[in-house]
This record gives sequence, C-alpha cells and structure tokens, in this order.
Amino acid sequence: NYCSGQITDINFQSDVPGTTFSWTVTSTDVAGATAGNGMSITQNLSTNGVSGSVTYVVTPTNNGCDGSPISIEVNVSATPIPQIKDGQLCVLGNGTFGITPYILDTELNNVDYSFEWFFNGNPIANASNTTFSANQLGQYGVLATDNVSGCASELVAVNVSEFPKAQSIAVVQSQDFS
Repeated sequence: NYCSGQITDINFQSDVPGTTFSWTVTSTDVAGATAGNGMSITQNLSTNGVSGSVTYVVTPTNNGCDGSPISIEVNVSATPIPQIKDGQLCVLGNGTFGITPYILDTELNNVDYSFEWFFNGNPIANASNTTFSANQLGQYGVLATDNVSGCASELVAVNVSEFPKAQSIAVVQSQDFS
C-alpha cells in the first residue's frame, strides 16, 4: 500500500544471470503508472482524492525467452486535503481581540481523520479536532491523517489577519435633521 504522492519501490531479481524484466500497467483512479522495463519500478503514483489501484504484469526475459508473467497489485490511498481558509479578527485596541474567534474548518470529520494544528510553525497543545478557534493574529496550519490508511496531508497553512480599522467617520445630515 502506498499513499498518493509516494514513489513505488518494487525491485526484481532472478536466479538466472542476465534476466531482464518488462511490465505492462492497468490503472484504476491512479496517475503516474506507466509500462516499462528494468530491474525496479520506481514511479510516483497519485490519486485525485479517491483511492485506486495499479496492476503491474511483470514478465521476465532471458536470452529472448519469456518466463511466466506475475501480477503485482499496488493500492494507492488518497491523502486528506484540509480546506482551511485565510480569515480576519477584529482588534479592539491594546492587543485585545473581539469576542468572536475565527473558526478554521478542515471540512473533514473527526471519525475518519486525526488532526495536528500549528500556530506560527509551533504545534498547538491539545488541538486535535476538525476545527480550531483562532483568537490571535498569525499563521495557522493543520496536518490531517487518514485513520485507516495512515496517509497524511501536506501541511496546509493560512493567515489570520486584522480587520482593517475605520480611519474616520463623517456624519452627513439631511436638511430635515439639520
């Protein structure tokens, strides 16, 4: 089993010196698998959010004679893709923030995935849910791991910045209220 984006490491050897290997490919929901020849299959296999499989049919050849083909099935699991987005907080003054935090939401669930959250590159203790309530300005990040396959996402990072403050206020009265 491989995670999407991993490189295969399938090596061949034979008791008979001079044996070469060639293979064909049948792929379902996996990109990067190609037919070829050599002593190993090293290919970067990826999925587009759905797990898939690749079947390599490998044929040994020695002195022009083909041996019996063997099939090698490789399962490729999709990696989670957290969907957090940049956000803003209201700063009241003197470094204090408004009552409402900005909610970072991975759009994944707590049953199938586990999470590790970061603030300015440092892990956030006890932050392991699908969402996180950001209450400080800075860069937040999350890693999501599929609990079944063990495949982990790339670190997804976003910025939580300050709402722009109003610079001035102008009061315009209508003639009726002047």
